[in-house]
Amino acid sequence: MSLSRAILIAIVIIIAILATVFLAKIVEIVSNATSPIERVPATLAKKRESGSGDDTTYLITFDVDDDEIVTFTVPEDVYHSVSEGARGTLEHKGTRFISFDTA
Repeated sequence: MSLSRAILIAIVIIIAILATVFLAKIVEIVSNATSPIERVPATLAKKRESGSGDDTTYLITFDVDDDEIVTFTVPEDVYHSVSEGARGTLEHKGTRFISFDTA
C-alpha cells in the first residue's frame, strides 16, 4: 500500500470519528431540548473534579428514588455550595442540570 493511500485512509477514519462525535452531541442537544423539566427528590451521593486549573469540570452524582444514579456537570459555585449526603429536590432537563434545592 502506498503512503498516499494510507494517509487517505487515515483521513477518512478521522473524519468518520469526528462525524460520529458531532452527531452524538447533536442528538444529546435535541434530546435535552425536547425533554420535560423534571423535579425529583434526590440525595447527593458523590462530588468529584476532573481536570485542573481553568480546565476543571465539576461533577455531582445523585441517587434518585434510591434506584437510579445520575451524574451531571455543574458550575463551580454549585459544586462548592453543596455537600455529599445532602437531600433535596433535583431539577434537570434530560442530561442538563438546572438546580439542586436543599431547602
